[in-house]
Amino acid sequence: STAGLAINTSTGVITPASSTPGNYTVTYSITGTGGCPTVSSSTTVEIGTQPAQPTLISGPTAVCENSNGNSFTIAAVAKASSYIWTLPTGWTINSGDGTTSIVATAGNYLQSGIISVAAANSCGTSTAQVVEVAVDQMPTAFAIDGDATICYNNTADIVLASSQTGMSYQLKKQSDGTNVGSPVSGTGGMLILNTGALTSS
Repeated sequence: STAGLAINTSTGVITPASSTPGNYTVTYSITGTGGCPTVSSSTTVEIGTQPAQPTLISGPTAVCENSNGNSFTIAAVAKASSYIWTLPTGWTINSGDGTTSIVATAGNYLQSGIISVAAANSCGTSTAQVVEVAVDQMPTAFAIDGDATICYNNTADIVLASSQTGMSYQLKKQSDGTNVGSPVSGTGGMLILNTGALTSS
């Protein structure tokens, strides 16, 4: 059937912009004369359209700065022949570019931003699907100072030479990893962490 197909029945010229997307069978016939049979020839014509917007992007919404192995995936989109991924400045696609799944290396902690993906084919490019991803700063190790020996049931102050804003600092027992005292938020300067009463190593 050619219903929905904008075709000039005299010349056979098809106007895709005026046609409804879909598959059509076009038949061209020449009526025989003088007792000769009618001759027909048929072909299939597909009027395509750009792909639909991809569904939600699956992947982490927070990553560590400069971390690799960050995977982002979407479901395949009908009629799409490729996928266009866009990452924040400083990010790198390590594998999967042009497909439904990529693996990327994050930028530094100042390079949070939007990851987007659009489906594409010869008819055009879809509206992009997006997800916002935060890049967390890696903590820096600073020198610590404090008493090497502390009497049983006494407290002590552990001095951290500097700290990072946005970070939280927590003393822990070396023996079992349990917390000692309360966490302290970084200020960008020196921090003092109190142990509370110590009753074991």
